[in-house]
Amino acid sequence: MRTTLTIVAIIAIPSACLAWNGHEVTEGDLKILIEEVDPVTRRDAPVDVTVSLTNSGDEDISGTLEARGMVDDSRVVGDTRKPFEVAAGETVEVVFQISFGARTYSALYPVHVDAEFGGLAASAVRIVKTQFATGDTTSDGPTEMETIVVPREGAVGLWTVRSHRMAWNYYDGPARYKPAGWMGSDEESRASIGVRATTRGDTRPAINMHPPWQPGGGTIFADYLLELPDTEKLTVKFATAIRDSSEGEPLSD
Repeated sequence: MRTTLTIVAIIAIPSACLAWNGHEVTEGDLKILIEEVDPVTRRDAPVDVTVSLTNSGDEDISGTLEARGMVDDSRVVGDTRKPFEVAAGETVEVVFQISFGARTYSALYPVHVDAEFGGLAASAVRIVKTQFATGDTTSDGPTEMETIVVPREGAVGLWTVRSHRMAWNYYDGPARYKPAGWMGSDEESRASIGVRATTRGDTRPAINMHPPWQPGGGTIFADYLLELPDTEKLTVKFATAIRDSSEGEPLSD
């Protein structure tokens, strides 16, 4: 079942504010750390993922690492399995490479690394951020959108995906559409959309939108194309907020 969800004005969507440390795990005498990866800005360009292995024991440890769990159009480049050996009290590094293809988004992507050694097993996950530039063009008709698949169990935070479609119009004019995934401030109308932290008692990531104001007012909205699971109950959780006026600025109308 497909449906289109339209968001108008400013939407602040809650998320769990929990520290993520799944990139570092210890099993027996072996500590596995997937080092931080800088934000990825280019598609189809190999990116190094460095795994540090530290042996805190008195005996050497040897085994195999496997990089896996890539989603959308992301993948491991080259060998997905690599052997390792760490002497007692030492640290070694094993490097994998990953890349993100044309059908990936500006989002957060997991990279899983599994280790097998001496009859033991451990898994670590590093979250990699992608930030791809989207062309600033405007169309008189609706532009194509990628479908967001909502899992049967779990949830999708709309602030984490870049397959929305933003459109704006002056009060007396037709809708003007931006390419799917576009974020920024429109050069003509200054209508804008982006993601930033918003504090209203607590702090949450929010989809921030501002309607046209140059040279006149209007409306802004964003569509998300969702493929919903065949289940009896679906829940949409959201919150709304309006930004504070800056010093010397009149209150919002």
